[in-house]
Amino acid sequence: MENKFSDQLGDCLLALKWVTDNIGKYGGDGNHIAITGLSVGAYMAAILVTETKWQKKYNIDMRKVKCWIPMSGFYSAELQDNYLTPIIADYLKQIRTQAKNDASPLNHITGREPPSLIIHGRDDYAVPRTNATILYKTLKESGSVTQLQMLRGYLHSDIFIGYNTPNHVPTMLIKSFLAKYLPTEENH
Repeated sequence: MENKFSDQLGDCLLALKWVTDNIGKYGGDGNHIAITGLSVGAYMAAILVTETKWQKKYNIDMRKVKCWIPMSGFYSAELQDNYLTPIIADYLKQIRTQAKNDASPLNHITGREPPSLIIHGRDDYAVPRTNATILYKTLKESGSVTQLQMLRGYLHSDIFIGYNTPNHVPTMLIKSFLAKYLPTEENH
């Protein structure tokens, strides 16, 4: 890993801060943001949403984030299933060394997270689906609003590939979720 975990997370937080502060210049609304990510991006999205120490450090107002959509991600450095996949295992070992308990979004869930739609392919060979179920369970038990969609017939990358094709199930789920939690004039 060339960059430290803190540098990677810092880059994500700076990007979120820039968007909330500047999106108005481009016709967007900095008070109505959605965060999403796939695989490691889902992991980073989960850290962004749950880790309040980092939010304070970068002066992030999470009330501006109205919802988040993690897809096919891993959410715990302690979940043993993650160490069965060499790529994930190597990454998690490195960030656990650097970040200790800060490395697991599950450790930071408070019940104040924005609503979430967790999507994971039932046939995902790269990231164990136990990640999605434990994230869902932990969020639900904390009182957060959350949904879990385990999609039969979808592999790890299928969640992302095909957004522009008709009847792509993840796309339909995301559009419906965003219409509810991040409505625009177009979807009213």
